[in-house]
Amino acid sequence: MSQDLLYGLGLGGYMGIMILVGYLVKNKIKTSEDYLVAGRSFGLFFNSATLVACFIGGSMLIATPGRIFSVGLWDDVYLSGGAMTVIGGGFLCLLIVGLFYLGKMWRCKFISLGDFFYIRFGRKTGITATILMSFTFVIWISVQILVFGKIVNGIIGWDLETSIIIAMAIICTYTILGGLFAVAYTDIIQVSICLLGLLVLVPFSISAVG
Repeated sequence: MSQDLLYGLGLGGYMGIMILVGYLVKNKIKTSEDYLVAGRSFGLFFNSATLVACFIGGSMLIATPGRIFSVGLWDDVYLSGGAMTVIGGGFLCLLIVGLFYLGKMWRCKFISLGDFFYIRFGRKTGITATILMSFTFVIWISVQILVFGKIVNGIIGWDLETSIIIAMAIICTYTILGGLFAVAYTDIIQVSICLLGLLVLVPFSISAVG
């Protein structure tokens, strides 16, 4: 059996498991709150896994290292901070939200961040804030799908456009099936794979740089 075939089977198995998880957890959904926020039933383990999965997703593991390789930790040409802006800014954002906002938002039983602006400042402000935040999330999610597509392209050899469509279809399928339950359970699998891969890469990276 060729190496390419093994890689393809492994990636296909991974995609199948993601969809299977979404299918298996769909029976947990009884209300819209179950679908959108998993019934607020997650504890520290699931919340941490989901947060880590968002923070060390495709952009952090592939795009950011590529940026560091190209311009270093600090971009002297554009004085933009380079990768330090992404890493430091993300950490600072999580720290501020966790310390000062998350507890209050949890007690208010918000479904989304837009709910805060809707309740505090009114309907128009809530809608405007939601639209503005949507652009950020679309870009963020697009990067994750693009990276997934690049992985499919690199392993199986399909053209990038087809790989992106397949990646988007897989992600949308298990998310639509199981809502946040599916996202959280698949996040645990994905984080485990990422962390294991990073550990395996350490000796190879050290060896490559001498």
